Amino acid sequence: MRQRLLENLRRVARRLLLRRVLESCAVMAAAGSLCAAVVELGFWLSAASTAAGAAVCALAVLCGAGLCVRPGLRAMLRLDAHQAGLAAGLLIAGGTAGAAGAVLGWAASGPQWGASAVLVCTGIAAGAVLAVARGVSVLQAAVYFDIHGGLDERLATAVEAAERQADDPLACGLYAQGLDALSGVPYRKVPAWKRTRATLGALALGVALCGTMGSLPALQADPAGVKIADLADLPGSLKTMGPGALRVVVVAMEASAGADGVSEEVAEALRASARAVESRDAQALRQALAGLDKALAEADEATRRRIEQAILAAAGTPGGGAAGPNAGRSPGAGDGTGSPDGNAGRGARFGGSGVSVYHPEYADAMRKQGHAAAADRQRVPMGHAWRLSRASAVHALDAGRVPLAYRPIIRKFFGTEP
Repeated sequence: MRQRLLENLRRVARRLLLRRVLESCAVMAAAGSLCAAVVELGFWLSAASTAAGAAVCALAVLCGAGLCVRPGLRAMLRLDAHQAGLAAGLLIAGGTAGAAGAVLGWAASGPQWGASAVLVCTGIAAGAVLAVARGVSVLQAAVYFDIHGGLDERLATAVEAAERQADDPLACGLYAQGLDALSGVPYRKVPAWKRTRATLGALALGVALCGTMGSLPALQADPAGVKIADLADLPGSLKTMGPGALRVVVVAMEASAGADGVSEEVAEALRASARAVESRDAQALRQALAGLDKALAEADEATRRRIEQAILAAAGTPGGGAAGPNAGRSPGAGDGTGSPDGNAGRGARFGGSGVSVYHPEYADAMRKQGHAAAADRQRVPMGHAWRLSRASAVHALDAGRVPLAYRPIIRKFFGTEP
């Protein structure tokens, strides 16, 4: 009789544990989705202002800190100490990572739904682990059933006797009374959910906010805030340019460095300028641009004008032309007058002729800046694409960013010297 009572209560405990796991996952997923919505909003704003994006992400950190220090807030949300601590940790970690991502430009290097997927999945996993770790014992199930089934502690009293392994007549009477109570009120009819519908409402709200933030069009920096009349104005505008805008400028410089007709001195100066832009180091950029100006002084006028126009166009200045497939072209490019073949002229801004190929890195950077149509049409000469890839590989090898096991493969593929 004692074993029969315990087996029935173990089924009740498993049922309760399943509900607690689902409820805990829903609570943590709601916290993760709300944090993800804040982070996505910060990433969206970081395209125009890095400081504003980081400040918005910091709001999640403040909410997490509030859960830690305000017991009234935990009581209002009906969270126990463990759930509140886990939700606070998720908010603080997500907000901190979001603020760092807004500063470092992670929003421009990954999909828009990336932050939401990571935070929501992390919340679900953390909630499940918490519920399983806490578990539901047979005694807890008996107490819950007594309270919500109106059994007047008959189950809890019987379980306490069973845990002592009592077999005296009084204990047997308690076991019989417990089994009779279970048969009179089937455990499946006792509500096993502790959370209210507000939990599902919070989860639905968080998911809806994530979807809304992810569907917002790309935000561009205010052109009036970035005044670049020539290359000398570029260092002073680094702090006001978003990560996406900086990436477009970096790609334009690297693309120009691999173009036909560009000397090694000019190419190296362009790569140094690209590294300075990527690091937001205004002083290093001034020095690199001074070296570029010196190197361009020995180049022909057409090459100098083509490189300057390409960089200014990528920076979004009206003087350099609209950022798009026609930006920075030399005269006659793309209309058949700059080369025997009009199609080959489409790659004239980068130099060279012949077969034109799609340039995914430049197109991706343009698309993140909101120029989707221009990105889809962006093509460059195939020879230039190979030279740019080879230059990037050499730079990565020199910088030590390629693991030792893969260096021979890279050198053999691109034909570089060890």
